[in-house]
This record gives sequence, structure tokens and C-alpha cells, in this order.
Amino acid sequence: MTDTWRSTTIGDQVTLQRGIDITKEHQRPGTVPVISSSGVSSFHDVAAVDGPGVVLGRKGVVGSVYYVQDAFWPHDTTLWVKDFHGNNPRFVYYFFKAMASRLASMDVGSANPTLNRNHIHPIPVRWPQLDEQRAIADRLGTLDDKIALNLRVSSTLEGLSDAVYLFALSEAGFDAPFLTDVDVRSGGTPKTATARYWGGDIPWISIRDLGPHAFVVSTEKTITKAGADSSAAKPLPDRSIVLSARGTVGRVALTTGTMAANQSCYGLVSATPYSVYHRTKMAIGTLRARAHGSVFDTITRETLEGLRLSVLLNPQGFERSVRPIFDLILSNTRECQALAGLRDALLPELISGNRPVRMTELFIEATV
Repeated sequence: MTDTWRSTTIGDQVTLQRGIDITKEHQRPGTVPVISSSGVSSFHDVAAVDGPGVVLGRKGVVGSVYYVQDAFWPHDTTLWVKDFHGNNPRFVYYFFKAMASRLASMDVGSANPTLNRNHIHPIPVRWPQLDEQRAIADRLGTLDDKIALNLRVSSTLEGLSDAVYLFALSEAGFDAPFLTDVDVRSGGTPKTATARYWGGDIPWISIRDLGPHAFVVSTEKTITKAGADSSAAKPLPDRSIVLSARGTVGRVALTTGTMAANQSCYGLVSATPYSVYHRTKMAIGTLRARAHGSVFDTITRETLEGLRLSVLLNPQGFERSVRPIFDLILSNTRECQALAGLRDALLPELISGNRPVRMTELFIEATV
């Protein structure tokens, strides 16, 4: 530990404040993000707090941490940093990110997970001087900024592919069943108590793995071949489309390599995957509207079979035209995964002071 770090408490360095309640009914159309414990939940036309800011999940999703560059509204389900006491806001964000699991363990709710700011303020910590804070935030921020740039580029590329698809559809599309040239495969979950079914080399997709990317490149859990054989979680080939169908309906992504999915998802297997991927995205609104269920919103195989929409007359030509676009998206996605892995590895080392910032400079510069 260097001498630029001192012993203190969290409350001496930042003051946390409970968020401000606002219902959907009281929100007006605007561009100000309303940050809940699960992230940006909606938008409003008035800000309650100027940015930059740091927001912690207080109720519901305890342990979540968000950095907000511009003005925002911290929801009642959060705690927000009311006073940074002169500290670097982005460093404070990374500090709380590093202790996210500890925050999650501080749940004091009985039915609903809840975080109490009065339990956070007294926690003893080691804290660096402002110059060191800025250096740490800059190094970690370089990685996050590159990830954000890759996401924007991928979003632009996917938008380009969307435009190509719509043009092709307008030139040569015809009305047909949604499942034209598609093999629907159900997902499943191996018995959780059977150890030999888990931790294998087959990525196992759940809804939480269907994030902001067009591709799933990694999953939180994996299963073995025996686990797949024991359940409906049959392996899906490379470039299958995975559609969330229960609970959170309408998330969609492409597989990379052989993967399997849980029972909340369908796998759509086709020789023209990019065409079916775009077809599925266009059908999301209708599928969500047709979802039903007594406990969870659900779309069934019958829902898919009963859907008709325009499909491409020449999907093979579309595949050839957009394959280079999706290759670039996949490359960006894999780089994001590598950058996030590096950031997560460096985060606890830098925030604790165990790894001097100067030891990471050249490494990070060479990576990005």
C-alpha cells in the first residue's frame, strides 16, 4: 500500500441519500433518465440531480451501481451520492463497483431486498488522494469508454443491416408463416442437484445472458452433454436465434458456436439465420402483445406457429450481403468481453491500492 492512501470511512468520503419517489403516472415525456435499482427505467422532463452522479440499488436489485454523466432523477429504489466531498465521481463509482458483492450481502429487507445507507457510511476503508483517484478512474474509464464505443459502433452496424433488410423486404417480400424455413427447439434445465450435469463445455443461455449485443459470446452457466441429454436443453448450432419467451418476452440474440438454452427460451434454427434474426426482431411487438399466462407473460410454440408476416423471397442473397456486417459486430462483441474481463480483473487491485496505477498504463494502452 502506498503512502497516498489513508484510513477513513465511506461516510467521511461520500454522503449517500435515499432516492426520490416518482410514479410513471407523474412522469412527463422528456430526456432525463430515471435511474432505478435496475438501471434506466424511464425518462422524465425534469432532473432532480445534476451529473455526474453515482447511484446504488437500494431496493429490489441490491448491489447494482451506476455512473450517470448528465443530470438525472434517482428513483426511490436507489441511494445516490449527494455529496462527493471533493472526491472524483468516477473513482467513487468504481469504488462502489468493487464492493458490489458486499453491498448485495448487506440486505436488511425481509421480503424485498433493501440496502440501508446508515450501514454503509461507517464501513472503514483505505482511500487514495485525489491525484491517485483520477489516475485510477482514467485507467478503468479508458476500458469502459472503449466498450461503450464498440457498443455504439455495433448498434450503427446493426441499424445498417436493418435498413438492408427492410429494403430487401420492400423489393421482394411475401406474406408467409413466421416459422417459414425455421426449426423451433425448446430449451430446458438439467436437474440442479446433479453435479455431473453442470460446469461442462456447453454454454447454457438464460434470459440474463441476452443482453445488449446481437450475439451471445458467453453465458453465466454451462452444462455438460449429459446435462443436455437429460433435459430439453438440446444443443443449438452456431448462429441459431434465441428468443426469450417467458417472463421477459422478446429478447433476441444469435449464438456463437454450439450452445443450449433454458426453458424460458426458444431456439430458432435456420440455414438463413440473419434473415430469421431480423424477421424475429420485426415480430417482437406482435409477440409481446400476444403473450399470455396466469403468472408470467408467455409465448408458446402455438403463438409462433400462428404468426404471419412478410418474409424475404431471396434470403440467401440477404445473408451474403450482411454477413460482413455481422462479422464486424461479432468482433466488437468479443473485444467488449475481453475488455470487460480486464477491467473486472484490475478493478479490485486498483481500488484496494494493491496494484500501483503506473503498472497498468502500458498494458491498458496496448489493449485498447
